[in-house]
Amino acid sequence: MGNFHWCMNFYYLENSFYKLTLTCQTPYIMNKFFSLLIFSFLFLISCSKDNNTETKPSYYLTFKLNDNPIKHNYPTYSSLKPNTTIPGSYDFQLSSNSDDHTNNIVFNIHKAGIINTGSYTTTDNSVSDVSYTVFNNTLGIEKIYSSFTTGQPPTSFSITLTNITDNYFKGTFTGTYMYNEDRTDSIRITNGEFFIRRHN
Repeated sequence: MGNFHWCMNFYYLENSFYKLTLTCQTPYIMNKFFSLLIFSFLFLISCSKDNNTETKPSYYLTFKLNDNPIKHNYPTYSSLKPNTTIPGSYDFQLSSNSDDHTNNIVFNIHKAGIINTGSYTTTDNSVSDVSYTVFNNTLGIEKIYSSFTTGQPPTSFSITLTNITDNYFKGTFTGTYMYNEDRTDSIRITNGEFFIRRHN
């Protein structure tokens, strides 16, 4: 009986020591875990910042509207691809909304054969569409100005492509837009320039 009591005391002391040891180690283990967690979090943030600091092109589209300078900081869309309905011909398209979404400018080049760098105009029929749209407060169309109006020859407009790459287009444009249909109102767009991401 005495030996049994001694063994019980020893077991109690040994078990208590184990609990004490485990209790002492737990904060260390937890601290180590949280340290690794925090380090991983900071590492991810650092990687994210590194990725975000990569240099990206600053695309733009600028022009003068009735001699007033206009700049679109986020030109919307551009493409250069084969025409799907006329075999052997190509289309260049550009569309850009103003930063406040109150107006939009669009122009297209359509040409038999490949479109390369160079100048294209309404007079040689290679510029197939030019429009400048003004939106009202509800984003409805308020006015549309165009180089092409019913029953009239197109007004002068030219587009010059200076750089064509897989990633972007660069060029200039200038011309006169006539108010659609009745031609009672007109705007003049000059000194246009663009550097825009190529979407396809």
